[in-house]
Amino acid sequence: MTKPPPWWRSASKYYSRILTFRHASPHVWVPPEDGEVTIDSPGTLRLHLEVSSKGMRVLDGAGQERGQIAAPVPKVLYTMHRDGSHIWKLSARSIVLRRHAVQFASADRWLFHTPWYWWLNILGVQSGAVRVVGWVGPSKRLWGLCVDPEYDSFDLLPLLALMHRNWLHS
Repeated sequence: MTKPPPWWRSASKYYSRILTFRHASPHVWVPPEDGEVTIDSPGTLRLHLEVSSKGMRVLDGAGQERGQIAAPVPKVLYTMHRDGSHIWKLSARSIVLRRHAVQFASADRWLFHTPWYWWLNILGVQSGAVRVVGWVGPSKRLWGLCVDPEYDSFDLLPLLALMHRNWLHS
């Protein structure tokens, strides 16, 4: 990507943070209005993945369950369900787990590219257009994310959090 997408200035902004490597439960936040994230002012928690031996639960900012993520083939194939309904399927498309395909229940298909090196961008492409742009840093436990507001949805965020978790462990 050489120039920002047209939606860049109005993008929905998030950041994904993983506090501990061991449990690697990502939390997705909306930064404060002024954009200054601090320990005292982290922003608004949008969701987090609760990782356990039984799988992953998707919890919203209030701690209410909003879905479950199963791993039929860990690191390669994941599915998200809510109330018995299929939401999306994520599958790895490269041997080094840097390209991913997502099939939403709505028949919407996306491709995601996660970085090989920390300075490369995270990209989410839908119908040939970039809809998500992200970056890593200042540590591997932090991803900054900008989402095209027309494609921003709660169901997209657990997907990004899961890819962050898997990328950190790869």
